Amino acid sequence: MNGNAQKTLSELSNLKATNVQLTDNSKVMNTELVSALKLDGLVAIAESIAESK
Repeated sequence: MNGNAQKTLSELSNLKATNVQLTDNSKVMNTELVSALKLDGLVAIAESIAESK
């Protein structure tokens, strides 16, 4: 694994360690929750890509 991939994985690890707080309490359509779940999925995909290089 090269230095760029290692740096990317380090940054992704820091991002995952960040506590996301939601303020939208709507039970009908909680857009903040949807965005947080999307972000979690995107970080997982980015980690997979960085680890495969």
